[in-house]
Amino acid sequence: MIRPNLMMLFMVASIALFPGCTGSRKLPQAVQQDRVVDLNERALDSFEKGMDLDAAKLLQDALRLASSIDDRGGRTITLLNQSRIARHKGEKTEAARLVELALLNSSGTALYADVAQEKSIQQIESGQLDEAFKWAKISNDSESGELSGRRLNLLARILFLKGDFNEAVRMAEMALSANKSKDIYLEQANSLRILGLIKGREGQFDKGLEMLREALKIDRQQAASLKIAADLEALAEVSGLKNDLAAQKDYLNRALTVKEAQKRKTMNK
Repeated sequence: MIRPNLMMLFMVASIALFPGCTGSRKLPQAVQQDRVVDLNERALDSFEKGMDLDAAKLLQDALRLASSIDDRGGRTITLLNQSRIARHKGEKTEAARLVELALLNSSGTALYADVAQEKSIQQIESGQLDEAFKWAKISNDSESGELSGRRLNLLARILFLKGDFNEAVRMAEMALSANKSKDIYLEQANSLRILGLIKGREGQFDKGLEMLREALKIDRQQAASLKIAADLEALAEVSGLKNDLAAQKDYLNRALTVKEAQKRKTMNK
């Protein structure tokens, strides 16, 4: 299994959690909240390195600590990370159980949008696209910060999977605009990948390839290996639709090389 980098998602979600943790002198509660964040960071790093037992222990420690000081935000982000890890390990039942706990814990908070997004992703992976769309819409409606572009990308992705290309394009274009306005580069690439694939499937091969190459350029700049592989696979699909079989083969080989290198990199950490 290729380990995803979940750290970026964790850092985005945790930025607004602990407003009391700034300043030269911290209260005991703030010190403990910092420990919850540190335990989550260490757990995600351990998971990326393939140290599953260590990651699980660190997250359990974080959950106990957050619960002991009634730290609702810390509990939510820990449950969310536990759910994401379970999903990436293929433990669907456990991932679903944990995301339900996170939904209950985060109701009425700024983190609810993140948890609803995870719920939607789990529904996508289970093939329940109508449920996935419902939760993606809840996530988007609950977004009160600067991640509207990410929420819109998820809606666009589901609409693409459902074959509703017109609405998917509308959502992806809105997402691209929002992500550009906030300089959220990886989400810009996600928008472009969706748009490029749709253009390719509609027969606008050159436009589709142009958008996918732009997505690839962004993901390379961000050194996002798995997204680079996704871009190359999308370029292969559109090249195949264009009947450029040599380019299709080249892109597929490059995608495979990136995936294998990322897998070796993870195993060697």
